[in-house]
This record gives sequence, C-alpha cells and structure tokens, in this order.
Amino acid sequence: MAKPGSTGSVRLVTLLAIARRRQKQLVTMTVAIFLIAAIVVFVQERVYRAYVTMVPSEPLVDPGRLPPINGLLGFGLADAGQMDVFQARTSMNEAFAILNSKLISRRFIETEGLMPVLFASRWDEKAKTWKESSSGDTPTIDDAIEIFERDIRFLSRNRQTGFMRVNIEWSDPELAARWANRLVELADEAIRERDIQEARDSIRFLREQAAAAPLESVRRFIYTLIESYSKTVMVASVKKDYAFAIIDPAVAPRLDEPINMPHSFKLSLAVLFALGCSFVYVTLLAHFEGEGR
Repeated sequence: MAKPGSTGSVRLVTLLAIARRRQKQLVTMTVAIFLIAAIVVFVQERVYRAYVTMVPSEPLVDPGRLPPINGLLGFGLADAGQMDVFQARTSMNEAFAILNSKLISRRFIETEGLMPVLFASRWDEKAKTWKESSSGDTPTIDDAIEIFERDIRFLSRNRQTGFMRVNIEWSDPELAARWANRLVELADEAIRERDIQEARDSIRFLREQAAAAPLESVRRFIYTLIESYSKTVMVASVKKDYAFAIIDPAVAPRLDEPINMPHSFKLSLAVLFALGCSFVYVTLLAHFEGEGR
C-alpha cells in the first residue's frame, strides 16, 4: 500500500525518468524552440516614440461662453461695450476634437504620401503601383486611416492643466518626430482656416444687417461686432502658433531607445517559454504512459 503523499513522489520520479530517457530529444526540442523565439525577437521591428507637448493657444474660448451670431443682434446697447472683446475662435474642446478627427488623419496621410509607406509590402516601388493580390483589392485611404489611428498616432489631454500630447510610434525615429510636428501643424492650419472662414462669413452677414438697420445706434453696435470679427481674421492670418502653443516640439529619439522591451528581457522569456514547452511535453508523455499501463 502506498504511503500518503507518495503519489506526488512517484509522479516526480516518473517525470525525471522520462526526461532521462528522452534527454537528447528534450534538449533538441528546447534549443529549437529557443532559437525560433530568439529569431522572432531579433527580426521584430523596433518601434520609437516621438511626441509633441502643447497647450491651447490663447485666447481659445470655453465652449458655450459665446452666443451665436444671430443672438448677438438681440443684445441691448448696454451690452455693446462688452462685445469689443468678442472673437469667433474655436473652443478648446473643438480644437482637440479637430486634432483627433479623421479629417486631419486623412489630410496628413495624403499630404505626406503615406499610403505606400503604411502598405509597403503591397507597393511596387519600381512600377509605382500596387502589387496584384489574390483578392484583387488595393488599400484605400480608409484602411490607412484605421491603421494610422490604431497603431501610430496616440493623443492624450489633461483637462485640468490643458496640456495636450501627440505621440507618434514608428520604426524610423526621424520620421516619427517629423510626423508628430507635421500633424500638429496641419491641425493648426485647419483650425486657422475654419476660424477665418467663419469670421468672414459673420462679417458678411453683419454688413448686410448694418445696411438694413433703421437706427444709427444699432448700426454702431453691429460695426463693433464687425471689428471684433476682423480682429479674429487678422490674428489668425499672422499668428504662427494659432491654436496650439508648442511647449516641447518632437525630437527624434535615440536609436538605442526603442519602446519595445529590451532584447535581454525577451530572450529570458524565450528561455522560460522553451523550458515550459519541454516540461509540458514530458508531463503529457507521463500521462499517456500511465494510462497505457
């Protein structure tokens, strides 16, 4: 009769016996698994992160702070003195939403010509055309936007401090830095164009209202609003960092500073994985041999 607890000892002895009998096979299997894992580690592309840190450029307004243009004409003359600071500017929330929009992603991919870069394996560089595939499909701009927003561009924002950060992760550190800076520039240009166009539309509308206004006091009030909108056009036209004030522009990270796990750590995991596979193999052999008795 087996003593209590002997089952575990017998089990361990069985495992050791099988390992001893199949020593060469286990060593070969363990080394093979480790080499395959090591090859994967060294072949894996290094990824670098470049980032831009910025804050909203003054005087971006808070959402809901300013009334719509049609409602402004209903203000009393007592409020006219407060309207001289009025400017049609994109709000902070809107600015971040535009930076995070597919519109900017699309414009960035198109202006930088990133379709062949994002789908390099499917692009024929010599023929400057897409390679034929079994499905007959070619990559679309929507496919590129999905990859760009899922794997390459990452945004963060601190609502308390207003700090924003644009992260670009790519295999080329120089490109990662250039793309991060360029993405912020494109968003800034888009917001600038939007505010200028909205201000000019408002000025056009206000001039029509001023021409039809029956009272001189109302016309003076409207001209005050026109002056404020004109200031917006002027500021947007000449201000360099219009929507975003850059705190830290993106710089290329060092080649020895990828965001991937260090090779030494990955190789350690590869060793553990290989040994684990060998242990599972021996355990299965012991199980099947035990059932065969």
